[in-house]
This record gives sequence, C-alpha cells and structure tokens, in this order.
Amino acid sequence: MLKKVLVLAAVAFVVYYVLHNPQVAGHTMHVAGKNAWHGLKGVAASLAKFINTLVS
Repeated sequence: MLKKVLVLAAVAFVVYYVLHNPQVAGHTMHVAGKNAWHGLKGVAASLAKFINTLVS
C-alpha cells in the first residue's frame, strides 16, 4: 500500500514538473538520454576489449 502511494506521488510530481517547466524537463531528458547513450557505448567498448583479450 505504501509503495503504491509513493509511486503515485512520484508520478504526480513528474507530471507537475513537466507541466510547469516543459523546457527544463525537455532539456533534462535530452541530457539524460545522451549520457545513457554514451554510457552504453563505453560499456560496449569495454566488453569488446575484454572479449578480444580472452580470444587473443
């Protein structure tokens, strides 16, 4: 029950934030997406280097 209330409160806050600051929210999402993409590329490069070390 408490978990549902906390989730609903978090969703309500996000909706409120997006409605009152759409430009800031959009910029935040853009930066978060870009950081996630760069992180995934780094993980893929490290994994490839590790596999190449095992194969060599």
